Amino acid sequence: MQLLVRHKINTKLVLPINYMHILQSIIYHALATGNCSVHDNGYSCGDRKYKDFTFSWLNGPYQISGKSIIFEERLSFEVRSTNPHIIHTIAENIKANGITYLDQHYDDVSVKINDKSVEEECVAIRMVTPICVYSTDEYKHTIFYEPTDLEFYEMINDNFRRKYSAIMGVEPKDDIVLRPSFISDRDCNVTKYKGFYIKGFKGEYILEGNRKYLDFLYQTGLGSKNSQGFGMFNII
Repeated sequence: MQLLVRHKINTKLVLPINYMHILQSIIYHALATGNCSVHDNGYSCGDRKYKDFTFSWLNGPYQISGKSIIFEERLSFEVRSTNPHIIHTIAENIKANGITYLDQHYDDVSVKINDKSVEEECVAIRMVTPICVYSTDEYKHTIFYEPTDLEFYEMINDNFRRKYSAIMGVEPKDDIVLRPSFISDRDCNVTKYKGFYIKGFKGEYILEGNRKYLDFLYQTGLGSKNSQGFGMFNII
């Protein structure tokens, strides 16, 4: 299920370039106000926890000034989840209370709920937000993988299996397969989240697997850090 949030901007909205944590806090605030406990609990698989949602970055006319991004005229973003309760809770709270970015509040916010699903077993996709795939070595150093690395695709499948088991409560019977279609140097994205650098990749890919697994990934995202704004894709 998908939630599209839109509103106009009367005065310029100035945010840090790395604003994803601000958008995440808006979503968590809406869930907490609606007594939805996904923020604190999530779903566990071994020693890992997964949140059943992902979100896009902000869309709308903007300009960059130093370390700030300045939005004008209008804004929109999307939230997806396999859980209708999460989507409806966020929608109802935002509709009732508006949205606050740092110290700027907006009351007149439009929310629209869609229920698009994936019906094919092989789809061409374009990343809306970057795919993040990483591991940690014995020295606690984070290693980010790239689409040129075999581990990139293996770990995306491993992440899917763990995430599906945690959220759906059953292990998937089959793997999913992701193959690169078109990726350029411009698709590499390095951003900062609460003081930590995150490397991810956009681009176009071919995604294959059981239809219900592809639909699950459409709602929750590919790779890691989905609830921090990574791994959302559209079908092309």
